[in-house]
Amino acid sequence: MAETTKNANENCACGTASTSKQISTQNSEENGRRNEWIKLNVGGTVFMTTRTTLSKDPNSFLFRLIQDEPDLNTDKDENGAYLIDRDATYFGPVLNYLRHGKLVYNKDLAEEGILEEAEFYNITILIKLIKEKIRERDAKQNQTYNLRKVSCRSTSGSNDNLWWQ
Repeated sequence: MAETTKNANENCACGTASTSKQISTQNSEENGRRNEWIKLNVGGTVFMTTRTTLSKDPNSFLFRLIQDEPDLNTDKDENGAYLIDRDATYFGPVLNYLRHGKLVYNKDLAEEGILEEAEFYNITILIKLIKEKIRERDAKQNQTYNLRKVSCRSTSGSNDNLWWQ
């Protein structure tokens, strides 16, 4: 009977060790996944993203921010989100660009605002892309509004301007 108890205890101990090892591995994986997710509090709006997304441009502010030993001195809010004193409205397109490599934004947003954020975060490819978009937009507007002005002096002595395309 004592031997049976011993075997049962041995099995139990093995099962416990195995279970402990599984739980430890599981916790490690969960911590890894948890560490993969990063919270950013940008101007009071919390964004959730991954370390992989923020690492897309190794010269960027965001890459430097998430390093194990960051060279940036930044605070975190009460929920552990990195505090960034910038406009959240313009940060969304920047973050989405890092996520999928495409510049997608609401038409109501000024491209200059997105450019300002891209420059602040030092995302070089996005800076080039948005500058090109601004150049294209401006060229299109100049083409559309390529008006000529002729000033004429009327017989009453006032200056009148004539505009034509």
